[in-house]
Amino acid sequence: MRLIAFLTLAAMAQCQPDETLTGHGAAGRTWILQERGDDPVDLRTELRFSRRGVLEGRGPCNPFRARVSVPYPWFALEEFESGQQACPDRDAEEEVIVALKSVTLVEIAGDTMLLTNDDATLLLRFKAE
Repeated sequence: MRLIAFLTLAAMAQCQPDETLTGHGAAGRTWILQERGDDPVDLRTELRFSRRGVLEGRGPCNPFRARVSVPYPWFALEEFESGQQACPDRDAEEEVIVALKSVTLVEIAGDTMLLTNDDATLLLRFKAE
């Protein structure tokens, strides 16, 4: 009887809608960084959201990975991991990572993703490929 109750609860948990940004249009797309603040970015940085809240990215030097488990439109990175390979663009990559870690809100409108802070200051703008 306990096994049946456990299996029922486990099945119900799988049926819950994804309230993170992956359930609101971010999943299944590659997002390419276009601007940091109001400044155009010419070094390729990309994000991909898979599964519930898993973020995988690649800067000009290193891959990175994190979880976003807060409900949309909020944004907070957890369990952030990044490679540490040196390259000429490492400082620019680190600036993007610092901005990404400062994001608190996300808005997805079609193929555009805006990442802002609590003051509604645009930190990063991505476009889906």
